[in-house]
Amino acid sequence: SAVTYETTPRTADQVITTSSAYYGPRIDYDPNTLAVKGLLIEEARTNLSYPSLVGATWASMGMSITANNAVSYDGTTNGALLTESAGAAQHEAYSGNVPVTVAGSTYTYSFFIKPGTRRYIQLSGGGSFASGAFGVVVDTTTNPVSVVGTGANGTASYTSSSVQALSAGFYRVNVTGVASSTTGYALIDGVGSTAWSSSPTSSGSQTVYVADTQIELGSFGTSLIRTAAASVTRAADVVQFTGAALTALQGSAASFIKEWTSGVSAASNAYIFSAVGGAGLRIWTSTSYRLTNGTNTIDAVLPSGNIQQLQRTGFAFSGAGRSVVASGGSVATDANGAAMSGAIHFGSAGGSAAFINEHVKSFAIYNQRLVDGTLQSKSVVGASY
Repeated sequence: SAVTYETTPRTADQVITTSSAYYGPRIDYDPNTLAVKGLLIEEARTNLSYPSLVGATWASMGMSITANNAVSYDGTTNGALLTESAGAAQHEAYSGNVPVTVAGSTYTYSFFIKPGTRRYIQLSGGGSFASGAFGVVVDTTTNPVSVVGTGANGTASYTSSSVQALSAGFYRVNVTGVASSTTGYALIDGVGSTAWSSSPTSSGSQTVYVADTQIELGSFGTSLIRTAAASVTRAADVVQFTGAALTALQGSAASFIKEWTSGVSAASNAYIFSAVGGAGLRIWTSTSYRLTNGTNTIDAVLPSGNIQQLQRTGFAFSGAGRSVVASGGSVATDANGAAMSGAIHFGSAGGSAAFINEHVKSFAIYNQRLVDGTLQSKSVVGASY
């Protein structure tokens, strides 16, 4: 069949760069179903682990590392095979480069692993070997992989953990804790039981696959920042409204509805949108939202009482007052104005704080105040805009 091609680039297809890099919106997708998750908005983070891919620069004790041995979650063959040496002993792989951590600060370690023949795997960080580490033990025979043990030693402390299923049989295990050392190794051990240990041992020679590791200063993990010869910082996703959308939100009457997936990484007081002077809509607690004009506030409660799911949030305002609703729940109203002015940021407060750190699936802006009944019906997940 006939094939056409471009002789002149269209701006809709590509962005021509000259003296500086261009960072466009990050549209993310589910690695299992390939369904679009939406626009990803995250705060700035640095991956202190380098290289992030497990390979030749990693060190081991009683374990061999074979890089580029398995198809990974990203479709490449960068999954490394870790094989324990025969015999009962300590079997461990760890980052050869030692990232600098701050004792007493909270870090999140992320391990991208795939089950092999070893049932129990210990994943630790926050310190070096048996000194000042925290971590978890996961059972690779469960689906999904499950955390079956936690622990810490020295002045380090374990805080929380989570498991995310990826594609190609891989999982991301996030482990959060307080570091007690300035050496923040990422440690991967084969263990023989569910108990976390400062000196783990097991009987070889079992296997596990590992792709990437990430070490972040913060209480939750963000999207992977791949590194090579040094740590890498990802800039914050700063999103602002322009054109007709900005004009509507700055008008005397408008409505805004957003469908999004919020999770544990979206902290209280994260802004869904914010304007100059502190006006905006934000996550107030784990179960409600707060609309503020910088002086007066109004809250909407989530019907389910659980913020960790796909949901919609809507607000509307005019000279007669404001309305806010969460996922088809009760509409909260008052008689105060909204007073939106200046730059209006999407998913953060002023583009420098209170990031939602989550995906926005869709949203709609109206240049009028929708009546409460309409606002409520359109705030139901999946409803027509």
